[in-house]
Amino acid sequence: MVCLLRLSQDLGGRALRISFFERTPTAMLIAPKDGGPSKFAGLDAWLLRLTARYLNFRVVVEQPQDKNGFGYLLENGSASGTFSHFVREN
Repeated sequence: MVCLLRLSQDLGGRALRISFFERTPTAMLIAPKDGGPSKFAGLDAWLLRLTARYLNFRVVVEQPQDKNGFGYLLENGSASGTFSHFVREN
């Protein structure tokens, strides 16, 4: 029980894969002028950074290639959007 409680408070710098969708004004994708990688800004991004710092995890943002947002579970068992990440890996 103690280990589970400790893990829930400190993820030890592990990578946490998330889907983050652009939504104005709370989650905006900002491209820096120097040509570096784009970053999210807004309230959602701020809360994510704050949570990552507090729980000690690294954020790995994965956006669905098909641009279907959360996606759909299809009748043939395949999926689109973010759901496709879960279907493929489980």
